[in-house]
Amino acid sequence: KAIDPNNFDIVDAHGNASHATKVYDGTSNYTVPSGWNLRPSTGHGTGVITADEDKINFAIDPNKGAHFTKADNTTRTANAYEATRVAYNVKATADNGYEYLLKNYTLNGQNLESGNATATGAGTITRRTINVGLAEASGIDKVYDGNANLIDTANRRHQTFADADGRANVGYAAGTTNANKLVRTKNGYGVDDSAQVTVQGSYADKNVARDGGGNVIAKNITYHVEIAGDAGKNYFLSDGATTVNAENGMNLSATGKIMPRDLSGAFKKVTKVYDGTKNVDPSKVGFEIGANGVVSGDAVGLASGRTQEFESENVRGSGTPWTAPDGTRQHNWVNYSNLSLTGADAGNYTIASTAKGLGEITPYVLNPTSVDFTIGPASKTYDGTKTVKWTDGSSAPSDQKKYITSATVNINGNHVNVLDDLKVSSAEYDTKDVDNGRSANRVTYNLSYTGTSGNFSLAPGNTTFAKQGNGIITKKDVTA
Repeated sequence: KAIDPNNFDIVDAHGNASHATKVYDGTSNYTVPSGWNLRPSTGHGTGVITADEDKINFAIDPNKGAHFTKADNTTRTANAYEATRVAYNVKATADNGYEYLLKNYTLNGQNLESGNATATGAGTITRRTINVGLAEASGIDKVYDGNANLIDTANRRHQTFADADGRANVGYAAGTTNANKLVRTKNGYGVDDSAQVTVQGSYADKNVARDGGGNVIAKNITYHVEIAGDAGKNYFLSDGATTVNAENGMNLSATGKIMPRDLSGAFKKVTKVYDGTKNVDPSKVGFEIGANGVVSGDAVGLASGRTQEFESENVRGSGTPWTAPDGTRQHNWVNYSNLSLTGADAGNYTIASTAKGLGEITPYVLNPTSVDFTIGPASKTYDGTKTVKWTDGSSAPSDQKKYITSATVNINGNHVNVLDDLKVSSAEYDTKDVDNGRSANRVTYNLSYTGTSGNFSLAPGNTTFAKQGNGIITKKDVTA
């Protein structure tokens, strides 16, 4: 015979109908308070037949306790949002000599003599309150980076919870005991549940805040704290003044400054070819884009009225080096003065009134078209060779060079003499023959650069360049 579990009520030690409750602890277990029992415990109303009423007794089994279930009275649950009933393990006994009677009954689908039968009563698991707070509520500063995100440091994390990372700014409020912490074995609980506190911290917006005088001031920071999903339905979050359902989340407030990014060391490198001046083309002046310069997409630039010039007009500088912010040693650079910023995003940046930036002057490349030559006509008497000879018959390169009377480059209208820095390595006619007295462009001079100023060079990979000049070979007079 099946006994209906609804025949029984759960009553406390005073005989009052009970409502079991506990605070969420990650388990379905329920410890039955002392004195709680079933009503009726025997006799009429238990569901046994009349003949057995005075021989069978029912009681809550103190050794097996009870557990929370869903509304179906069967499925165990540890969750506050599911638990509505408590299943109490029932111990059925019979008077001496009548133990066999137990085998005639079932309770809640279990044989009565098995000891596994249960009766259910009302019950709830209440949410556990987690007390949260901030390790630091002010002075949370960063340098402008174009977004509102908080920046983690070696000692402080802003997008995690202290239970997962001891460096987190969001954690348990000061003085919180284990009773108001997550269900973890390290916090004194019997299990580790799946609840994870998520934290999203950010400034009110991405921009530097300033007062009416232009001074940088603190701005609001919001940390959104939440336990997402069903796991959150087992918890409340409390900041000491407000308590909310954990799955909905709560906001904690702090303040901090976004400091303007300094662009004094963010100038783009300026390069020009040697022209004998310190001049810098203003159109080539600007800032790097990215981590070491202007945030991509920001509208900020240099205001008019500035000046810029190279430290030295020479390729190799003035002889006094400068160590750039990146640690490199510079022999030449650009000096800037009267600097200020303009643009819609200029308020997020700052710059010193004077600064230095990378700059390089590259050598002026010497070649047949960049050098203006004056070359006199070479002359010699036919000797069966193509070798160029000076008027005294010498074929030494230094004498061959004497035909070149001038070599200059035009640097901003100034004719700079480079003849002394050029060396003739060889000079030859195009053929060894008189060739009917032809002279135009017959001689090729192969020239190398020997200058030490650094302001001139040959094209990369070249050690010489060729220049043509006039030359004549006269007939040799043969005496009979």
